[in-house]
Amino acid sequence: MLRIDLTKRNIMRFLFACFLLVSIFFPGDPYNIKLLLFAILCFSNVSLLLSCIVKKRYIYIYFMSAVYSVILILWSSIVGGHLSESISGAYCPFLMLLLILAVELKIDYEAQLIGMLEIMMVLTILIIGLDLIGVVNVNGNGLIRQAFYKFDMGLMGKSPNYASFYKVFFKTSPLLIMLIPYSFKKKKYFLALLSFGALIISGTRANIFVAAALMFFNLLSLWREKEKNRGIAVLVSFVTCIALALFVPVMIRTASRMMHTSGSIGSDVVRSGQLQSFFKVLSDPKTLLLGQGFGSQFYDLGRMAYSGASEISYLDLLRKIGLIWFIPFMVFVLRPFAWKIDMGVKIAYFGYLLICLTNPLLFSSTAYVLYIYIYYLKYHEKREKLILGRWLSAAITYRRFPSWIIRWNALLEDACRRGGSRSFRKRSGRRRNNLVTERLDA
Repeated sequence: MLRIDLTKRNIMRFLFACFLLVSIFFPGDPYNIKLLLFAILCFSNVSLLLSCIVKKRYIYIYFMSAVYSVILILWSSIVGGHLSESISGAYCPFLMLLLILAVELKIDYEAQLIGMLEIMMVLTILIIGLDLIGVVNVNGNGLIRQAFYKFDMGLMGKSPNYASFYKVFFKTSPLLIMLIPYSFKKKKYFLALLSFGALIISGTRANIFVAAALMFFNLLSLWREKEKNRGIAVLVSFVTCIALALFVPVMIRTASRMMHTSGSIGSDVVRSGQLQSFFKVLSDPKTLLLGQGFGSQFYDLGRMAYSGASEISYLDLLRKIGLIWFIPFMVFVLRPFAWKIDMGVKIAYFGYLLICLTNPLLFSSTAYVLYIYIYYLKYHEKREKLILGRWLSAAITYRRFPSWIIRWNALLEDACRRGGSRSFRKRSGRRRNNLVTERLDA
């Protein structure tokens, strides 16, 4: 008989997986399932969230999630006068509360997110494969295409006007770039190749060029790792030079064709007009500083009509919330580049932020799924160090290690508890000595 372990932790894992499933495949959330799952996760762990506040943990995360979101809603409502649009537009920072739950409940957010992205990658390639063998017509009216558009999952089709002829574009497909550094780190090179193929099939120039740059960087890093074996290094260098000599002209012609398709030219004209509109709108000091609020509209010279949104997401967000609240958000977004996390992840994250230059993916639930992942990598590692320090404390108390080990452990635990190496260096010696004395007396 199948036994199901219905512990709270397993239930939370299931709810997290469901939340990611809806966020990645149905970002428009047509039936509000995503918000419902988020509410269940938060309310079922409200005591945990409150205890972290009392213990003064995750203070920055609380500010950039709940506090920041409430401020934006109130600010936008006052400036723009659109309450419902302000709520729907500024609720996304609340999602950062899931980071605290993932770390404290020991939920492997990375594994769940990567699993969902792998499913998206397989579906993207599978749909094209079925079209090639005639089972599915991406331009037809089949069940897959109907579901794709009914649930607002993205775009699907094939046309010479597309950058790569085929286009199976999930709205969250830019997140696939995170699979490339993960695949190289885990030495799953075939998975990296499939991820690169899926990003090409997604059909947007930004996805394709960023994916190509990521593949080049990770291949270069792989070559540097293998550099110790000089024979292999020379062979790889020779083969690479031959490949570049043969395929660079082809790549240049392909890139030129992508840039000069009618669809690409049309989107460039629209974005050029939108840039002119933003420069005109933001030339007003009041708008630049205070913003116009969510739900407000501006005259879009690209489309020659009034519009409330734009694909130039940085300037569009600046127009809505103003410089006063745009700066804290950009600090939050750029902060991970100062951390000691995997360089491949940093490059992929930077690539995503580049994609946001021409796609509305900077301030959305899709973006916050990624922000949670990047911050999870840091906070999860930090928590593991704190747990290690506590384990060493227990071992030292029981086994009576030498005093220099006790002193080192006390300083390590103090540094982990108080937020890392910077505060560790700034703390005065008095508090450290008191801590060491307590350990020795024990």
